[in-house]
Amino acid sequence: MLRKRLVDQMLDLSHATALEIDANTRADLRAIASDVAADLTPLAVSRGRSNMFKDAGATEVHGDADAIGRALRNVVENAVSHTPPRTVVEVVAGPDRQCSVRDHGPGIPAAQRRAVLERFYRLDKSRTEGAGLGLAIASTIMELHGGEIRLEDAPGGGALVRLIFPDASRP
Repeated sequence: MLRKRLVDQMLDLSHATALEIDANTRADLRAIASDVAADLTPLAVSRGRSNMFKDAGATEVHGDADAIGRALRNVVENAVSHTPPRTVVEVVAGPDRQCSVRDHGPGIPAAQRRAVLERFYRLDKSRTEGAGLGLAIASTIMELHGGEIRLEDAPGGGALVRLIFPDASRP
């Protein structure tokens, strides 16, 4: 399973770096976030966690919906891996041109936030799960969309990851 996931992530990274986004292509952040949260609910439940989707007024952005979905999926999978059992991973569409994912895990130390966006970097090298590609893929996809990924401390503990897109009227 781990080997298949690594191959899938390498393919995602390859696709992300070759992505070309047509100037007229739009993506609905609300629909993307809702679909990703629903698709990953079985994974969360199988690991003793749950996902919660919230619509906070997301809007349409300039971008490739499939790629944005891959970026958000990687962030949610990462959150599911790092939040303790019996906690919730919150997936929020909005406000405006952003999606966010909040977990209740240990968070990401401020000094390592840039590093976790690099390929193959893992905070906890003792864990056998993951290759350190998920956030790197998300970061690459966001850069190609002219957006950014922000890693923050969540109120009350855990990590808050925001995918922030530029104004949809500017291709």
